[in-house]
Amino acid sequence: MWILYSVLSALAWAISDMFSKKALIHDYTKETFLLWARFLFSIPFMLPLALITPLPHLPIKFFILHIFWLPLEITAIYLYLKAIRISPMSLSLPFLSFTPIFLLATGYILLGEKPSFIATSGIILLASGSYIMNIDKKGSGIFSPFKAIFTERGTRLVVIVAFLYSLTSIVGKKLVLYSNPFFFAIYYTFVMCIATLPFGIEAIKTKRAKITAPLVLSGVFYGAMILFHMLAIKTALVSYMIGLKRLSGVFSVVLGAMFFKEEHIKERLTGAMLMVAGATLITLG
Repeated sequence: MWILYSVLSALAWAISDMFSKKALIHDYTKETFLLWARFLFSIPFMLPLALITPLPHLPIKFFILHIFWLPLEITAIYLYLKAIRISPMSLSLPFLSFTPIFLLATGYILLGEKPSFIATSGIILLASGSYIMNIDKKGSGIFSPFKAIFTERGTRLVVIVAFLYSLTSIVGKKLVLYSNPFFFAIYYTFVMCIATLPFGIEAIKTKRAKITAPLVLSGVFYGAMILFHMLAIKTALVSYMIGLKRLSGVFSVVLGAMFFKEEHIKERLTGAMLMVAGATLITLG
């Protein structure tokens, strides 16, 4: 069942992003308001879990790490939503697959760990995928598609998010180990909702906080993503589960074509699939 839950988590994440983009198309919805509302409307998915999940003993290290993790997590999600607003989903969101490359880099710099042959193959696939994603912007010179990665503002933001997630994923894993997966899903949703409440209040004051159906559905599917993630991770090896969850980038390309008529889908879908394969090999390697 973990395979089904992992794929459903990836699909729910992509659908949440699609509804986020629909909500952000109009200027009356601010990224900071959506950041808060996404967690607010995720809470109904967490309430049944809260009723059956016992409260674990939380060591002081849990709260110390939480202080470091929380601002990075909020920053990452805010930049991710900003990228959704300003850039085509099919072009920018698959670049979240860069997270394993940053994890490899930190492992090499901090621990002296060298990538295996499998991980190196994954890097090549990831680079090939990013090249193909931007092949329509080739221009002059064979390196122009790589340069295009950094000229597209939304893509730059997602690459930054991938770096931030390479940090928060390490700390987040520790937080889960100090508690348990289901408790942390509940804790994460409620804490993020409370921590981002000032953003929601500020958006309401500036009249950029309209409640719309896409905004509500963005939160609903985000909650579904968290729930399926925890159901999968309960029985699966984390590396396998995360590899399947990166299919969200492929789903984002398809949804971008279906609902926003985004162009160059053939190249972007091919590139996204290569990037998912590369990210999975890096994780396994």
